Formats: sequence, structure tokens, C-alpha cells
Amino acid sequence: MGRGLSKCIVGLSTRRIPMGETLYFLVYGIKSVILVEIRMPSFRTMNFDKKNNEAELRLNLDLLIKRRERAGVSQATYKHQVAKYYNKRVKHMLFLPGDLVLREVTLSMKELNVGKLGLTWEGLYRIVKVSK
Repeated sequence: MGRGLSKCIVGLSTRRIPMGETLYFLVYGIKSVILVEIRMPSFRTMNFDKKNNEAELRLNLDLLIKRRERAGVSQATYKHQVAKYYNKRVKHMLFLPGDLVLREVTLSMKELNVGKLGLTWEGLYRIVKVSK
């Protein structure tokens, strides 16, 4: 939220050359004021504790490491579930030397100007060797 708000303030307080005024002034009729200019503290500066800052930063770093570990575990779990889902639908086939098989014709191997009526499978291929 901080970045979006700062971009919004910059956009509203930047003078536009053709108009000669800021958009904020044109909409609300008053000049926009940034809290630093009037020396009004923000919530963040009011609640800043210099003594505990270092300890809180270290705690945040420890929490970040734990969060990364949990993300890694959940990512591994997700990958395992996707692999299990995919592998469940794989049809295992055993080919032996001498069997005849067809090869699917991919888009790059299709003949030009054939359209829908082109072949989807090509030739009879004889299996010579089976690898594991």
C-alpha cells in the first residue's frame, strides 16, 4: 500500500505544464500537503522503537526463513500431486522387437494445403530395439 500511495501522491502533486496546476488542486480546489512538510508524524514514525528495532528485524528474518521452508514443502507437495494425477492417466504399453506401430503426425510434419483431411498417423514402423 505504501508504494501505491506514494505514487498516487506524486501523481496528484506533480504540476502539469498545460494546466499549470496539480490534479489535486483542480479536483479539490486546495493545495496538497505532504505530512513531512508540516512536520506531522505518521503512524509508522510514531510507533518506531529504536531499542527493539534490531531484535524485531532478526525475528522477521527468522520468520522469513521459516516461511520459505513452508513454501518449499508446499511446492514439493503440489508437484507430487500433479505428477500423481498425470501418471494415473498414462497408458503403459509394452512393445517388443518386431511389433508394428504408427507414428502421430504433428503439425510440423503435415503436408501443406491439406487442411482437416490430412493424415493424423503415418506409416507402419517396425520396432527393432526396446530401451528401458
